[in-house]
Amino acid sequence: MRIDLSCLKKPVVKIEFSSLIVFEAEDERGAEHEVEVDLLFKLIRVSNGEKEVVQSWRYLYEIDVENKIDELEVEMSQPFTVTFCDKPTSGVHEYIMKVEGVDFEGEFDALRVVKPDLSAIAQGQC
Repeated sequence: MRIDLSCLKKPVVKIEFSSLIVFEAEDERGAEHEVEVDLLFKLIRVSNGEKEVVQSWRYLYEIDVENKIDELEVEMSQPFTVTFCDKPTSGVHEYIMKVEGVDFEGEFDALRVVKPDLSAIAQGQC
């Protein structure tokens, strides 16, 4: 998403990001069963060709079960939303939300980040 702040004095940008994290996983091996999804979302600002991570957020879902069941199956669809206020310089900026996988446990049939929406509202300060 590109935003032109050239005509604003001391700009403030409110960034909102929302998505759904959807996954299906199972663990059938051993006496202990675990399913884990660990993701890192990074908000990147691109200014004059230079990329900078301005904020990051972690999504962690973890479930452990010991000696109670033969297998663990998880189907999950969870919203993930963040809000952040940035104070960039005047000019044209681009904001990108990037997601990276950090750690996974279990056997996955599916893992997706769906319906991503990145929006921004800008205003100048006196």
